[in-house]
Amino acid sequence: MRLSLFGRRSVRFVLLTIVFLGSDPPGSWLPATGIVEDAIAASPSGTETGLTTHLPTGAGMNDAVDEPPLAVVISDIHIGERYGCITGNPAEPGDYLRLNGSGEDGTYVRPEFMSFLEYCLDLKQQYGRIEYLVILGDMWDLAMNNQEDSFARSMIFFRQLDDRDGGIGLGDLFRNVIYIPGNHDHHFWEMLQERYWVTERIEQGLPPLTMPRTVSLSVDLATGDILPDESAGSGSGIPTCNIVSSLLGLDDGTPVYVAYPDVFFRGLEGEHILLTHGHLFEPDWNMVTIMFGDLMEEQGIPLTIRNIEMFNAITTEWHSYCLGQTPPYEFWETVYDHSFDNRHPSQWERTFFEILDEHITVNDVRGDPETPSRRYHSIEALEAERGLVEHYLAQAQAEYLDEGEVITALVYGHTHIPAFNEVFVRHHGEEMNPLRVHNTGGWVDIDAERYHLPAPMLIYGDGSVRALTLQNDGFSIGSAP
Repeated sequence: MRLSLFGRRSVRFVLLTIVFLGSDPPGSWLPATGIVEDAIAASPSGTETGLTTHLPTGAGMNDAVDEPPLAVVISDIHIGERYGCITGNPAEPGDYLRLNGSGEDGTYVRPEFMSFLEYCLDLKQQYGRIEYLVILGDMWDLAMNNQEDSFARSMIFFRQLDDRDGGIGLGDLFRNVIYIPGNHDHHFWEMLQERYWVTERIEQGLPPLTMPRTVSLSVDLATGDILPDESAGSGSGIPTCNIVSSLLGLDDGTPVYVAYPDVFFRGLEGEHILLTHGHLFEPDWNMVTIMFGDLMEEQGIPLTIRNIEMFNAITTEWHSYCLGQTPPYEFWETVYDHSFDNRHPSQWERTFFEILDEHITVNDVRGDPETPSRRYHSIEALEAERGLVEHYLAQAQAEYLDEGEVITALVYGHTHIPAFNEVFVRHHGEEMNPLRVHNTGGWVDIDAERYHLPAPMLIYGDGSVRALTLQNDGFSIGSAP
């Protein structure tokens, strides 16, 4: 998501207790060697540097833990978007570093992302390659930028990383990659299904298969092994060297697993971590099933995760792909930003509801238009849409887990605002079960004052989760109390 549910300039709610440690530019935010042509800025503008959380943090990686993480989890890179992590048209050029040899137009990267890669390089040098990089959606922004440019920027950036001395390419740092699309790259999920279940088979003279719509997979925390979702159907599926690999500068030496909309990290004693982008927790991405829920029930159509995806893909594709692919591309982004600068739904969004209302009775589920940001941060975000959240978690548990197994932790992104080790109490009849919640934040429009910050999560073999937080000297690790 690209701040689609709260204003870029209106978020003022404290998700984490932020401590400002200083205002000097963080030297380690600059890459150590020559991937950048000009160090345009030593730190993001408008950001007070040196951030940590109320959680205990070590002075550095070596002090924090004595074992490697099984997985590093990130989300919301938004490649191609003007405020995104990697872009060719930065809205604020002073917040970026420009790549060497990236062409006349240039490809730019946020220095915080280079700092993150340097942190992963430190981990690799101490422990060897990290087993998994998990990308929790909105990697490529197809809602705010044309797909050709977003994909080209990705290939330019990650190929340069791969070619660079020092071993900082994704294949150098990670043994495997798991990619879970979000809403802004939802269409990429459609593209992957069409290619590997339909068009590729037609080219081979084979009949197409039914697209699965949802594909889950699991990682065994004890062994680190991938447990694929066999419900996707035999005889087809996404190979582990695929078009995602090309966009990330990877070859067949680094398998790329694709799942949507979730992945499980399965622990001992039936306690599991659910990882998902998070857009399906919100009404904007459940619009169709909310509007037609009663009729679906009458028709005996259950609200399975597959049905939630299929029905709501109609409006997700319209909002997060169709508009973004209509030239001139900057027009829709300007309209989009304008709506949030004014802190109320834009006229084009109202018009969309009016068009629907000509055909069906629409219940406006957007809530209070005067305070769009109030509902979308931390536990308050989940509490505000408890019905959707509880239903999704219950369905995921029923569809993918065995009896007696439970989801004890949730890692998601989407809101661009980090959260760590907060507690969401799930209600099952008279039972109340705590769910540990972690949000990976985002790399868009990074601004400490508005708590738009990246917070990569580290998952360990014992099921514990730790957060990386921005410090004066780059990223540092935080652990649960």
